[in-house]
Amino acid sequence: MASKASTKPVKIHRSTRQRRFGVRLCAAVFSIALSFSAISPSYAQGSDAQRRAAIAEAMSKAGGYGKVLSVKPHQSSKNTPGFRIRILTDGRVRTFDIPAQRS
Repeated sequence: MASKASTKPVKIHRSTRQRRFGVRLCAAVFSIALSFSAISPSYAQGSDAQRRAAIAEAMSKAGGYGKVLSVKPHQSSKNTPGFRIRILTDGRVRTFDIPAQRS
């Protein structure tokens, strides 16, 4: 009779050193991402009036009607602060970059 070979898969355990490195790497990446999210540029703190004015301007460019999907602070290539506004009109999403008004 032939002996049956074991067909159980062999588990390969990661060493404790590898696990610690992975945990430390994840913690470092998470802390860096968290610190970047905590730093917000001054234009991101734009007043409510600036946001409303930017939305009104984008709505007028879109034809005066539509649904505002998102309003996000945005910095143009010329380092001027503003807002990126996405509006849904006639089944199409249109994106407008509106510079922030200085107060």
